[in-house]
Amino acid sequence: MASKELTASGFVSVSKDITESIRKIIDKSLIKFVCGIKLDAKNGKTEDRFLVLTTWRLYFLAPKIPAKVETTFNFLEIRALSSHPDHQVIIDTDKTSHSLRFESRDHLSHVVSHINFALSRIFNNSIFAPSICHSDSDLSEGSRKYSPSSETSVETQRACGGFSETYAALCDYNGISCKEEVQWDVDTIYHSQDNREFNLLDFSHLESRDLAVIVASMAYNTWFTKLYCKDLRLGSEVTEQVLHTVSKSSCLEELTLENAGLKSDFPQKMSAALSENPSAVIHSLNLSHNSLDNQGVSNLIQQLCRLSKGLRLLNLSKTSLTSKGLVCLSQALCSSDEYSNSLLHLDLSKNPGILSGEDASNLYVFLSQPNCLVHLDLSGTDCCVDSLYGALLRGCCADLSFLNLSKNAFSHRKLKDTLPLFRQFFSSAFSLTHVNLSSMKLPPDVLRALLTGLTSNPHINDLHLDISSCELRSAGASVIQELFPRVSSIATLDISDNGLDADLLTLLPAFSRHPSLKHLHMGRNFNIKNRVLDDVLQKLVQLIQEEECALQSLSLSDSRLRSRGTVLVNALGSNTCLRKVDLSGNSMDDIGAKMLSKALQINTTLRSVTWDRNNTSAAGFLDVARALEHNFTLQYMPLPLSDISQAYRSAPERTELALTKIQRALVRNNQTQRFSQKQALRLHQGLVTSTAEQVMERLSVRVQQQVCLLRGIGEKEEIQAAKQVLKEAKNSRALYPSLCELAHVLSVDGPVRQRLDSLAGELARAADKELQVIVDSMVSLCRELCPLSSSAAERLTPPLSSVSERVSIPRSAIRTALMERAAQDVHRALEEVKLSVVSYLTNSIVDQILQELYTTHKTLVNQRHLTVTALFLWFQDTIAIKKRSSRTRRIRPVSTRLSEELPRAGVTSECVCVQPCSENGGISPLDDGLPDFYTKRVLPDSQLSSLHKAHSLRRKKRRNMLAIFGFRKNRNQTLSSQGPESEAELFGDGCHTVATMERSWSESKQMDVQVDSQWTESRQLSRKTDRPVQPLHLGQRPLPPYPSDRTPSPKQEGDPPKKEALDWSPQSTDGHKSTSPDAGGGPAEGRRSSTGGGMSRVCGSKPEPPPQSSKPNLSKLRPRPRRESSDALPGTTDSCRACYCDV
Repeated sequence: MASKELTASGFVSVSKDITESIRKIIDKSLIKFVCGIKLDAKNGKTEDRFLVLTTWRLYFLAPKIPAKVETTFNFLEIRALSSHPDHQVIIDTDKTSHSLRFESRDHLSHVVSHINFALSRIFNNSIFAPSICHSDSDLSEGSRKYSPSSETSVETQRACGGFSETYAALCDYNGISCKEEVQWDVDTIYHSQDNREFNLLDFSHLESRDLAVIVASMAYNTWFTKLYCKDLRLGSEVTEQVLHTVSKSSCLEELTLENAGLKSDFPQKMSAALSENPSAVIHSLNLSHNSLDNQGVSNLIQQLCRLSKGLRLLNLSKTSLTSKGLVCLSQALCSSDEYSNSLLHLDLSKNPGILSGEDASNLYVFLSQPNCLVHLDLSGTDCCVDSLYGALLRGCCADLSFLNLSKNAFSHRKLKDTLPLFRQFFSSAFSLTHVNLSSMKLPPDVLRALLTGLTSNPHINDLHLDISSCELRSAGASVIQELFPRVSSIATLDISDNGLDADLLTLLPAFSRHPSLKHLHMGRNFNIKNRVLDDVLQKLVQLIQEEECALQSLSLSDSRLRSRGTVLVNALGSNTCLRKVDLSGNSMDDIGAKMLSKALQINTTLRSVTWDRNNTSAAGFLDVARALEHNFTLQYMPLPLSDISQAYRSAPERTELALTKIQRALVRNNQTQRFSQKQALRLHQGLVTSTAEQVMERLSVRVQQQVCLLRGIGEKEEIQAAKQVLKEAKNSRALYPSLCELAHVLSVDGPVRQRLDSLAGELARAADKELQVIVDSMVSLCRELCPLSSSAAERLTPPLSSVSERVSIPRSAIRTALMERAAQDVHRALEEVKLSVVSYLTNSIVDQILQELYTTHKTLVNQRHLTVTALFLWFQDTIAIKKRSSRTRRIRPVSTRLSEELPRAGVTSECVCVQPCSENGGISPLDDGLPDFYTKRVLPDSQLSSLHKAHSLRRKKRRNMLAIFGFRKNRNQTLSSQGPESEAELFGDGCHTVATMERSWSESKQMDVQVDSQWTESRQLSRKTDRPVQPLHLGQRPLPPYPSDRTPSPKQEGDPPKKEALDWSPQSTDGHKSTSPDAGGGPAEGRRSSTGGGMSRVCGSKPEPPPQSSKPNLSKLRPRPRRESSDALPGTTDSCRACYCDV
């Protein structure tokens, strides 16, 4: 044991040996402050201790070597903190109180301000945040000195409202490891996409306790406004944290817990949680596919109507709702006028029997009142449809857009009385866009009333009408044949599975030349003999071949057309109206795929083809793949999973080769989408992280501290210069977004757009002139070859010679070609150059500011006497600063669970990533903190003894209702109960991760110079901008003549070529010396091969795969070594022998 070194005032000093010993048991990257204190003992005496502050935790250590932790607790465990004269402070936790005295007022101010600052970052200044600090008047100035809201604060705007920091604090509080992948995904993916919806499915691979901490982190978060979970069963601890978040959040607006395994009492508990939150703003609630209690749902609805924004969306689909529950729900909806003015979406589907009796009249009362419903889904509720339309006519005509009444029935006894209301509703609705009446028996009179009402409705258009599986048969076909040609409001018609069969011969002409019908679904209607089937298919071919046909999509799925369906497939080749076809489920075999390939080679209008369950083999897929080599317009073809699985079993290589070619062709045919400027900026902030800016923030804190300490003794010029450097460092944070915004504003209506706009007019006039010359020449040739007919045509109205005056190219086509297509390419190139310039300017300015801060800090420190420990720590920190000053692209941490499944035997690792120990030194969950924060602990202890359980029950009765996060703390695990062996195991050599080596002054100087040169080289490399890889130019060969209908035997394919890879090579932006040296040649080779290959194949007959050199070499991609954080800062005064560390 080393003897204690005391200062003049009798406090223990922080020596170099003590510092090294502390770093062995506490991760040095987490240490923020170290000082000596006097701690009041139980016997009334005071004892010397070392106080260590980390990011979220406080430690008391005995003044001996090796250092040993006596007490530690998270800041969230503090109930109250009060300061007294003589630099004394009393910290009250749930278990005990700690009375300690500091050597100076600066030490006391630093500790109090650090704790307050940490809590403010956890709670995001929420109104529910606890006020634990009660200080006397002489402490206020010191607290303001480090306050995050003061002028000297250098706090930057945190990604996603500081979610990662709150999550890290809660992980430390609960004694579980902080998942870096969670922080990376939130700070990078969510932030770059400006995504305010937190999806628990993104972290479904984690354990339930991890999900509970993630949900708890949203309680005080101001970024996320939506919480989404679907088809993921949530444990009780996660559900409890969801309720706690509801009771505390002032920003959560939408909550979706669909098929989450909620218990029946969840609505009742959520109602109680909402009653505790006067600032709740939830307006959308989706609890579908959960078995819920009816009375609880009613109480929840009554509670939601009291919220400020009202209820906009309510989804209770398949929640075991009964007719009695519907009565309570309907009464709650009718009890407040807020629902009539706010509820837009109501879904009560898949609750059979709730609308079958007289209890349904309560819901009809709400629907009959004037309301603003837009979406109404009552499918599968045994609703008497004809009785509903009276209520819809009175209250829902104005705004109702989506109406789903499928899987219900009509009452034949009241049908004649309700038909006028039925017809009047469809003739009076203003906003209908989707009506679903499928899977119910639709009488011909009802169908007639429906079409008659739509015929007389002038308000709606583009209506989607689904009357599939309605047993229409011949009677319904005759009604459609009679009335449908007069209906102009239907754009999508689904008549699938209606037993129409031979009636299609007379029904199809009703769809011919229909001006508004764009999408037709008529599958499962072809259960007829072959000869009649041929006639029906010929009628269908005539329908789609009409010049005035307006159809854009046609679905014949599951019609079992077999080989006779090839007649329709052949007709697709010359079709010019259809953009989407669905031919799945027709068992056309390889002959159908052969005909499809021939059609695709000459069709230029199809954008989507669905082809599955057609018994297609590898030979058929190869035919389609070869056809797509010459088709440059088809963009979407879903993977035919059923046929692929069968073909892969017989010919895996050929099937894989065909699918690769098909997917490559589809990717080629789809135009690339470019990022918006805001998304590019967010992605830069999240993914391309500037460690130089992080170092600048840390240096700014240190320079500000030196300025405060030298305010009365330093030279005024140096202090003013330091303040100016701090001001520029603060302004530099807005440099990158401001430059991006300036570039965007100046290019909105810049010279490029103006020139393209004027060029569009010039091109239009030139095109008209060229067209006039061509037409006049054509007319002259007609007169020369057929003079008599031409003379007769001149006497017509209009005459033949006036054709050139009446023909012109649409101005919109030319403007679209220039302003949308050409302008996008030009703007994309401009954006790349602008971003590179912005990055160069920002990097240059930040480098200079970083150097100025470094020089200023060194100058201010040299004015004061430094202790040996302070000098040692200062040089260590200088080395770390220069080592971490390069800009790097962040690599996503490997998932915890996935990393455990990686092979371990026989695999060598390029680098060893050292796991940092937890901030509490590996201690199990500690004692309680703020009220009720610990009574709902994430990790319930199932191994407590009966005595401990009884003690827990007694404590639960005394639970304070002012909960913070709602965790239950384990009150039986205390540090004092651990023996010497367990303490050595927790805080001994097995805990530390980064060994701190002592270096002499000369060694530190040599390392300083060496790292400085490496830092300079890495900064120069980081400024280089990547050039985009040039795309391959694919030449199109002449189209072959239309092949015969005979199907040749499939050719035996040779060995399939190797799969082509995207021509992208990883380019490291990190200047660290551990980067692979041979990875730099990849991008250059990729650019040369792609550019050269593209130019040489412009007129070629067939594109070739990219060269092997351009493929990414995975063996060269090495994980980046973990960067060590900087050491602690030196002390600032002779009397203050504390260790200021990273802030």
